Amino acid sequence: MKNKIYHPVLLSSICFYSTFSNAQNYHLMSQELKNQLDFNKINGLKSWSGIEKNILISKFTIIMNRLLLLLTMIYLSNNCISQQQISTEPINLIDQYSVNWMTYFENDQVKIEYKFSECDPEMGYDFEQVNLRFVNKSTKKMVIDWHIHLYYDEKCLTCDYPVEYARTIGLLPNETREGNCDRETINELKLFSKFIDVNYSKGGILTSFQLASLNITFPQ
Repeated sequence: MKNKIYHPVLLSSICFYSTFSNAQNYHLMSQELKNQLDFNKINGLKSWSGIEKNILISKFTIIMNRLLLLLTMIYLSNNCISQQQISTEPINLIDQYSVNWMTYFENDQVKIEYKFSECDPEMGYDFEQVNLRFVNKSTKKMVIDWHIHLYYDEKCLTCDYPVEYARTIGLLPNETREGNCDRETINELKLFSKFIDVNYSKGGILTSFQLASLNITFPQ
């Protein structure tokens, strides 16, 4: 798996550079305007032609636009975030079936695991599902989002629906969240595998899954 990281130091440097560059431009143009105004005090506004006045107004407008851009860049520099874009591959559940937690992905910040569970609901047919567990290994809040690819009988039924099967989960520092057979478990933490009821065992079987377009964001 390839792990493309946008390091917070790099992002902060980019934000700082943009802010610093705009601050320099603002300072230079402000100094130029000040010189023009000093000249105006000496010679008087009436001595200025219409063209000179228009030039002064244009310069003032440019400076105000630059000031607005500067304030925007300062805001962005104070709210820069670190983001990781992670490349993943489908995992074959036939070869890697397990009722114990198995690692799907792990790096220094997060660990994602899966395992199979047999669920016996009070109402409805018994079924098997894959539970997911997300572990925030860092001391920062994180948001994880992905497009879930579900392969039933080796055919992906969700790959063409990135909006309908988009998933997002938030984790507090050092928090762990995992799925189980409880009906209240959110969809982000469980994947339907197959029916296993003695009275009903039809339907497809989950043979692979993938957390595609996986992104991990550390908001401020």
